[in-house]
Amino acid sequence: MRFIESGPSIPDELLIARDEGRVVFFCGAGVSMARARLPNFFNLAKKVIQKLGVPVDDPVNKILIEAERIQDRTGIAGLISVDRVFGLLERDFEISDIESAVAEVLKPVFGIDLSAHHILLDLATTADNKVRLVTTNFDRLFEDCNRNLKVWHPPGLPDPLRPNEMDGVIYLHGCTNKDYSDSDGDGFILSSSDFGRAYLSEGWATTFFKNILDGYIVVFIGYSADDPPIQYLLEALNKKASQLSGVYAFQSGVTDAAAARWRHKGVEAITYSDANNSHCALWNTLEAWSVRAKDPEKWHQSIMNLARSRPESLQPYERGQVGHIISTLEGARRFSESDPSPPAEWLCVFDPYRRYAKPGYIGRLGSQRQFVDPFDLYGLDLDITPNKYDPDDYSAKREVPADAWDAFIANRLDHQNLSENNLAAIHGHWAINAAVLPPRMYQIGAWISKVANQSASIWWAANRAGLHPDIQQKIKYQINDSKNDTSLAIRKSWRYLFESWEHKIYDYQQDWYDLVDIINKEGWDNSIVRKFAAIHRAYLSIKQSFWNNPIPPLENKNAEINELLNLEIHYPEIPNDANIPNEWLSPIVCELRKNLEYALQLETELGSIGLSIVNPIIPYEKPNEDNYERTHGLSGTVIFFAHLFERLIEIDSDTAHQEFVAWPTTDDTIFSRLRIWACGKSGLTSPQIVGQIVMGLNDTAFWDIYHQRDFLLVLAKRWHELQPDTHKEIEKRLLKGPTKYDIEEDDNEFEERRAQQTLNRITWLKNNNCDFSFNLEIESNELRQIATNWKPECAMKAAESLVGGSVGYVRTDTEHSLLLYEPLDSILSKTLELNERTDDFLVEKNPFSGLSKQRPTLAFRALSHAARAMNTPNGHGRHF
Repeated sequence: MRFIESGPSIPDELLIARDEGRVVFFCGAGVSMARARLPNFFNLAKKVIQKLGVPVDDPVNKILIEAERIQDRTGIAGLISVDRVFGLLERDFEISDIESAVAEVLKPVFGIDLSAHHILLDLATTADNKVRLVTTNFDRLFEDCNRNLKVWHPPGLPDPLRPNEMDGVIYLHGCTNKDYSDSDGDGFILSSSDFGRAYLSEGWATTFFKNILDGYIVVFIGYSADDPPIQYLLEALNKKASQLSGVYAFQSGVTDAAAARWRHKGVEAITYSDANNSHCALWNTLEAWSVRAKDPEKWHQSIMNLARSRPESLQPYERGQVGHIISTLEGARRFSESDPSPPAEWLCVFDPYRRYAKPGYIGRLGSQRQFVDPFDLYGLDLDITPNKYDPDDYSAKREVPADAWDAFIANRLDHQNLSENNLAAIHGHWAINAAVLPPRMYQIGAWISKVANQSASIWWAANRAGLHPDIQQKIKYQINDSKNDTSLAIRKSWRYLFESWEHKIYDYQQDWYDLVDIINKEGWDNSIVRKFAAIHRAYLSIKQSFWNNPIPPLENKNAEINELLNLEIHYPEIPNDANIPNEWLSPIVCELRKNLEYALQLETELGSIGLSIVNPIIPYEKPNEDNYERTHGLSGTVIFFAHLFERLIEIDSDTAHQEFVAWPTTDDTIFSRLRIWACGKSGLTSPQIVGQIVMGLNDTAFWDIYHQRDFLLVLAKRWHELQPDTHKEIEKRLLKGPTKYDIEEDDNEFEERRAQQTLNRITWLKNNNCDFSFNLEIESNELRQIATNWKPECAMKAAESLVGGSVGYVRTDTEHSLLLYEPLDSILSKTLELNERTDDFLVEKNPFSGLSKQRPTLAFRALSHAARAMNTPNGHGRHF
């Protein structure tokens, strides 16, 4: 998490460990250099040499000069270690004189800036006021910040294995006395021999550090990876660097090379940009972190204030702060209990599949549209930035990085807080019920339920395979609460989602093959019948609304369901290897009829056009005809049922008649079609029943264009069996023609349509040996005066199958080669030129339809180009 936009990203584990008092801060020379302006170890050596009066031509001075040159040439510090310089000084000077010089050099001036030390003390102070700070500096500036601090220095160091002892400032390498005239205690760790004694021969510093690692997380601040304290401290552990865990170091520079110097020592570098070498990004971050440390409640409240804003109004690092909050149980609880609740758009931040969703346009085709990249609105500062997206490259993809943060996946802390109720079981309650969510996820679920009345929540959930049952139950309670202002569209949308999630979508092929295996081994029984019907039952399939991708819709209390969800009815494939024995045919037909009734209910409820375009049951043999639509979807389901029912008629007409009587009589679509088709089965329906069924059809069913093929073929087949009175009733109805579609249909257009449909039917029936009691020539001439464009050829097509999607009686020519050579901005205008009838009245040109099928990317680009220019001709978008 970043506290400031340009600052280092501090791992959540480290932030949480500090809050829990499990972090020890190791402070190096950089801490005293930052604002107090004390020298680093190298400059300390230079000033001590000057104070001791070492001659310019002395080897010690030459080594220091050479060390600076090597560092300037290579960019690597520490190749000549400063502790060796102090080792050489010990040859010519008393140790006491050297240490006195060191103390004098470090003596602070009046009014020295101690703000960096205050920051570190705030960070190192636990909730129970224990200070856990170790420094290898010799100055006593930490004590100047707080005179009540406990102080430790060799040989009297605390035992890290005793938490109560780990309190105060620990001078690991010794410290000056209070008046900065000499060292205090056993002296300083200055020379290579001192380091060797502390970390190798006697090893007390190594032991101390090892014990700290056993119980705490360590953070190095103010060191470089090549500083002598770091070299000795880490290399003296006598273990592989990769074995270290829970050790961090702040390091300037954002390149991998900066972090690599720490990585090979087993330390995780927390890098930051330091363009002007002032380390402002580091210290501003540490200062902000110390504010959180001093008053966690106030800091968390400030982040919750951010969370109440829409995430797209915040910077990535601010969204990252909210993400950090909900990564912990306490933070998730604060988020869940916040009043008012953070908006539902935060779901798009918490879900990597929304952050990295494919960019696209928002708004409907033909309207003012805006290209939007979800990552710009919801991305986090820690996310890998994806490549920019070309709006016109529809084949481009965007992958979600494998390690992208996901708020909905259990993290390390979640695993630590699991109980038996959070785990599945082999038997018992948790074997057949979903295990309880981990506490943090439970809190997130509680928040989701609170914002379930917002459009973004239902939009997000529609793209998920489901939600945990406990969350669903909370949502149901919230949206049904009379105090909760939830729109009807939102409530109904959630109910549709719940219903779709109840249907466990398995692999259809596997389910069917498993059932076939059981049938082959055990034969058919009632349980097989139920399973067979269940496998082939229609179900709701829900996706995000097409118009609102790739981001949630704006909040709108008057939003319609189709603005939130894309509701579809899915029909499982019809098996072509269902060898149903005759003795089990009746119960199978009964169950499949119930499936049709359920499908009718779904289609009617959703206002689907699928009901109006069921393919004819009586097949129409065309050369090279694609039968896909006859074997899939609702049409395939109806035709499969008719096929089995036809078998039932042949083997048991009485049972078939009982089934026939059970069919719903108020439906104008599926069951009207089946009744019309059944009229052609003389073994099932008598001429009297045929007449009753035909005349019992209301105008909608009687004149339905998709019923027409079955209707005309059956009527022609049974015409001569019908009574004269029935003939007259049917003739009267045929001559009367259909009623208006609705009150908005133009009177003249209606009259022409009515005349054309009547002419088509009476002419086709006459051509198929159906005699009328009226004068066909007179009636036809009168109708043709209204339908002036009608031709006898139209009637020849009246009983053709409408498979393939052409409308009415006109064949569609989709030849589109001329469009392939048009510029993108003129494809649609060229389409308008070509969209004209040929000399053949039964052929309509629609080249764009052909283009959309054969070259969908090009067609879609043409639509998008026109949409951006607000110049989309009506009707073209329907091809997608």
